[in-house]
Amino acid sequence: MTQTYNPDTYCWYAFSGYDSNHKWCCCVGMGDLQNFQQLNQSPRIQEIRENLKNGIKHPDCWRCWRPESIGEPSTRNVSLRWIEETMPNGNYYDPKLRALWLDSGTVCNLACRTCSPMWSSSHYREHKDRYGRDESKYFKIQKTDLPYLLTEDYSEIYHVYVIGGEPFLNLDHLAVLEKIANDGYSQNCCVTYLTNGTHPIPQRLLSLIPKFKNVNFMVSIDGVESSFEYTRTNAKWAQFVENVDHMQNQITSNNTLFFFNITVSVLNVLKLTEIMTWIGEQIGDKNLSIVDRVAQLRSNGHLDMTTIVDPIHYTLGVLTDHQKAQVRQYLEQIPYDVSNVINALSNANYAYSESAAQRFWSEVEWTNQYHGMSLPEYLPELYHLLRPQLS
Repeated sequence: MTQTYNPDTYCWYAFSGYDSNHKWCCCVGMGDLQNFQQLNQSPRIQEIRENLKNGIKHPDCWRCWRPESIGEPSTRNVSLRWIEETMPNGNYYDPKLRALWLDSGTVCNLACRTCSPMWSSSHYREHKDRYGRDESKYFKIQKTDLPYLLTEDYSEIYHVYVIGGEPFLNLDHLAVLEKIANDGYSQNCCVTYLTNGTHPIPQRLLSLIPKFKNVNFMVSIDGVESSFEYTRTNAKWAQFVENVDHMQNQITSNNTLFFFNITVSVLNVLKLTEIMTWIGEQIGDKNLSIVDRVAQLRSNGHLDMTTIVDPIHYTLGVLTDHQKAQVRQYLEQIPYDVSNVINALSNANYAYSESAAQRFWSEVEWTNQYHGMSLPEYLPELYHLLRPQLS
């Protein structure tokens, strides 16, 4: 009997994924399952799988249902593209490890405003100085879980997502890629790096690239020039631009691609024109105009853009209805498709929150005090929107 699946609820990751950081079947959930075998044996995971199989939206998966409700892509949506290629016989419910989020560790040189000590060691000192406590009691510098990962069965592995921290500062994870290659499974495996773009590709990785089906570099960029330096604290725009160019020149294999990711927050929602124009100048079909090039990048998934839901004090929920109307007017006039962000402005998930707005201003004050970065200097358009009487 031929199996079928419900595209409205089915999730490839629920049956095929494991995140070695979140200890769960995907990167948007959180659990305590120490390996893929434990995941398969988990009653909770079995319940989720059964629900998704039968068209039921399990509440544990709300982080996908929420963006889908406003027309934004979700992690689940993304997973559907891999189904036919990895399950040619229609074995949609075959629990084998095909997708691995490989946690490289939390060492990172940046302290991005929308990040936290959970993901970046650069936030440790900042939080210690701010709250006067030893952050090591609350957050540990994570390392790659090599004892488990080097014993896993990778015979069905299709995609490895390398996350951090900054992966190019956490090189222990390369032992896992080397195992996949040495065991003869790399030719059918894609690797995607999530990187902040401030460090060159290590030589050890460069030698591995030709052994894999393809290797993608997803570079995060949340601003340009001064707005980049504010949102991605500790980074310098000129050095970032120089290094991204250097990274592209390092590649000699034809099985690599550079992607870009924009994490939309209140900090950069008024900077999307500049960000997307810069990306269009870097990659894509040079025979197209910048606008058409960006549209093509968006359609083929080489330019990803998502609106944050956390931390709440940097979401669109700090904007009043009047301010959202002004943002909408700006977004509707730019030459790029940002419909998902426009839709988010009117979604209940981003309703104005007085407490979030107050927290936003306390964070702005702290950033100025600790890093010497004032909002009117680095993000004048946003400051004018929020405090027009003072601009």
